[in-house]
Amino acid sequence: MPTHYLYRCNCCDYEGMRYRNVTRCKCGGTLVRVPTPTRRRRIAAVQHEIWAHWMRYLFSKCDFNHDGAAVIPVNLVTRWERQLNTPYAELSESEQESDLHQADKITEVLGR
Repeated sequence: MPTHYLYRCNCCDYEGMRYRNVTRCKCGGTLVRVPTPTRRRRIAAVQHEIWAHWMRYLFSKCDFNHDGAAVIPVNLVTRWERQLNTPYAELSESEQESDLHQADKITEVLGR
Protein backbone atom coordinates (compact mmCIF):
# COMPACT_ATOMS: atom_id res chain seq x y z
CA MET A 1 0.00 0.00 0.00
CA PRO A 2 1.45 3.39 -0.97
CA THR A 3 2.47 5.87 1.70
CA HIS A 4 0.59 9.15 1.69
CA TYR A 5 2.28 12.42 2.51
CA LEU A 6 0.92 15.80 3.48
CA TYR A 7 1.71 18.53 0.97
CA ARG A 8 1.28 22.30 1.22
CA CYS A 9 1.26 24.78 -1.66
CA ASN A 10 3.80 27.59 -1.44
CA CYS A 11 1.41 29.94 -3.24
CA CYS A 12 -2.20 29.37 -2.13
CA ASP A 13 -3.86 27.87 0.96
CA TYR A 14 -4.05 24.33 -0.43
CA GLU A 15 -3.00 21.54 1.89
CA GLY A 16 -3.72 17.89 1.21
CA MET A 17 -2.59 14.29 1.11
CA ARG A 18 -0.84 12.84 -1.91
CA TYR A 19 0.87 9.57 -2.50
CA ARG A 20 2.71 10.38 -5.63
CA ASN A 21 5.45 12.91 -6.01
CA VAL A 22 3.13 15.65 -7.22
CA THR A 23 5.05 18.89 -7.68
CA ARG A 24 2.46 21.41 -8.87
CA CYS A 25 -0.75 22.71 -7.34
CA LYS A 26 -3.81 23.57 -9.43
CA CYS A 27 -2.94 27.26 -8.89
CA GLY A 28 0.50 26.69 -10.43
CA GLY A 29 2.36 26.89 -7.12
CA THR A 30 4.83 24.30 -5.93
CA LEU A 31 3.64 21.57 -3.57
CA VAL A 32 6.10 21.08 -0.74
CA ARG A 33 6.06 17.94 1.40
CA VAL A 34 5.30 18.77 5.04
CA PRO A 35 7.47 16.87 7.54
CA THR A 36 5.73 14.73 10.13
CA PRO A 37 5.47 16.34 13.58
CA THR A 38 8.07 13.91 14.97
CA ARG A 39 10.58 14.61 12.20
CA ARG A 40 9.92 18.34 12.50
CA ARG A 41 10.72 18.25 16.23
CA ARG A 42 13.92 16.26 15.58
CA ILE A 43 14.99 18.86 13.02
CA ALA A 44 14.17 21.66 15.48
CA ALA A 45 16.21 19.93 18.19
CA VAL A 46 19.23 19.67 15.89
CA GLN A 47 18.83 23.30 14.79
CA HIS A 48 18.71 24.36 18.44
CA GLU A 49 21.88 22.41 19.23
CA ILE A 50 23.65 23.99 16.24
CA TRP A 51 22.58 27.44 17.47
CA ALA A 52 23.55 26.68 21.09
CA HIS A 53 26.97 25.41 19.97
CA TRP A 54 27.50 28.63 18.01
CA MET A 55 26.44 30.81 20.95
CA ARG A 56 28.81 28.97 23.33
CA TYR A 57 31.62 29.53 20.82
CA LEU A 58 30.70 33.19 20.28
CA PHE A 59 30.57 33.96 24.01
CA SER A 60 33.89 32.16 24.54
CA LYS A 61 35.49 34.70 22.18
CA CYS A 62 33.87 37.80 23.75
CA ASP A 63 35.02 40.15 26.44
CA PHE A 64 32.39 41.05 29.02
CA ASN A 65 31.78 44.50 30.48
CA HIS A 66 31.02 45.02 34.16
CA ASP A 67 27.29 45.13 33.29
CA GLY A 68 27.45 41.75 31.57
CA ALA A 69 27.34 43.08 28.00
CA ALA A 70 29.34 40.93 25.57
CA VAL A 71 31.84 42.68 23.31
CA ILE A 72 32.92 40.83 20.16
CA PRO A 73 36.54 41.50 19.17
CA VAL A 74 36.77 43.59 15.99
CA ASN A 75 38.83 40.97 14.11
CA LEU A 76 36.02 38.45 14.57
CA VAL A 77 33.33 40.96 13.57
CA THR A 78 35.30 41.65 10.38
CA ARG A 79 35.72 37.92 9.65
CA TRP A 80 32.08 37.02 10.34
CA GLU A 81 30.76 39.96 8.32
CA ARG A 82 32.87 38.77 5.38
CA GLN A 83 31.55 35.22 5.78
CA LEU A 84 27.89 36.23 6.06
CA ASN A 85 28.19 38.32 2.90
CA THR A 86 29.94 35.55 0.93
CA PRO A 87 27.95 32.94 -1.01
CA TYR A 88 28.68 29.39 0.13
CA ALA A 89 30.40 28.47 -3.16
CA GLU A 90 32.89 31.31 -2.63
CA LEU A 91 33.85 30.41 0.95
CA SER A 92 37.26 28.86 1.61
CA GLU A 93 37.49 25.08 1.66
CA SER A 94 37.72 25.01 5.47
CA GLU A 95 34.71 27.33 5.81
CA GLN A 96 32.69 25.12 3.47
CA GLU A 97 33.76 22.05 5.42
CA SER A 98 32.53 23.66 8.64
CA ASP A 99 29.12 24.30 7.02
CA LEU A 100 29.02 20.74 5.67
CA HIS A 101 29.62 19.41 9.17
CA GLN A 102 26.52 21.27 10.35
CA ALA A 103 24.52 20.13 7.28
CA ASP A 104 25.41 16.50 8.11
CA LYS A 105 23.54 16.87 11.40
CA ILE A 106 20.35 17.82 9.55
CA THR A 107 20.78 15.17 6.84
CA GLU A 108 21.05 12.52 9.51
CA VAL A 109 17.60 13.50 10.83
CA LEU A 110 16.12 13.71 7.33
CA GLY A 111 17.38 10.23 6.53
CA ARG A 112 15.37 8.68 9.37
